[in-house]
Amino acid sequence: MRHFILLAGVVVLAGCSKQPDSLPEKPEFVRESRVDMNSPHADGAIIKDVMARAKGIPWRWTNQNPQLRVWLSDTANRKLHVEFAVADATFKETGPIKVTWTVNDKTLDTVAYDSAGQKTYDHPIPPELLRADAENTVGAQIDKVWVSKTDGVKLGLILSQIGIVQ
Repeated sequence: MRHFILLAGVVVLAGCSKQPDSLPEKPEFVRESRVDMNSPHADGAIIKDVMARAKGIPWRWTNQNPQLRVWLSDTANRKLHVEFAVADATFKETGPIKVTWTVNDKTLDTVAYDSAGQKTYDHPIPPELLRADAENTVGAQIDKVWVSKTDGVKLGLILSQIGIVQ
């Protein structure tokens, strides 16, 4: 019983300690080199043109120029890796599309996609395009997007994962 009272007193005193005036800020994004759209940290990596994830859906729609941030500790032997899909419903209206893949706002490659479906893109990145121990950006510029006739929403790709990997 004596130990219980002593323990209770310590807990009460610990609760009375002065709390800091402000809590430490959360990082804008988790320092990862790859962003999974199903991750709770994906929102912090998005810079622009990636829509919110619908509950229970592991991917997100992009608009025309999606861009995200990733962290790299080093730049050796890196490639851009993207897992995405061209939706059949949007492809029926847009037809073939061209996607210009970018790293740090520089064009890495432009690829024509002439069919709908699941796609994977992998392309080596010249080290001079990357920054070590720093934030880097990855993205795409889609030449044609589907535009809703009712509300003007633009749909580009269905993005599952994007990042810089070895």
